Amino acid sequence: MRIVFVILCLMILVACSSAPTVAGKYNIEQENNAFGEGAEKAVLDLRTDKTYDLTMGQLTLFEGNWSESAGVVSLTNGGGNMALTYKVDGNKLIPQKDGKDITFWRFAKK
Repeated sequence: MRIVFVILCLMILVACSSAPTVAGKYNIEQENNAFGEGAEKAVLDLRTDKTYDLTMGQLTLFEGNWSESAGVVSLTNGGGNMALTYKVDGNKLIPQKDGKDITFWRFAKK
């Protein structure tokens, strides 16, 4: 019985430690230069402390906090033409507006 408990605990630890996270750095992928040439150099950095920034070189375009729930990442303090909610699709964040996917660009994890 004790060995079953130890194996169960190990399985839980492995499952919890290998759970994917959306935290990380992402670049823009765009169709037909929707944001203009060079936009893919922008970096969205979702940090594990739940803060983020979107930078292009030394310039910070947006910053704030992020959260993830039920496969949707939400950003606060965004603005401009940037969406504030993103559907998690593997290593990509698909922007959404009014619950519908925006298909001409996305963030892809580095």
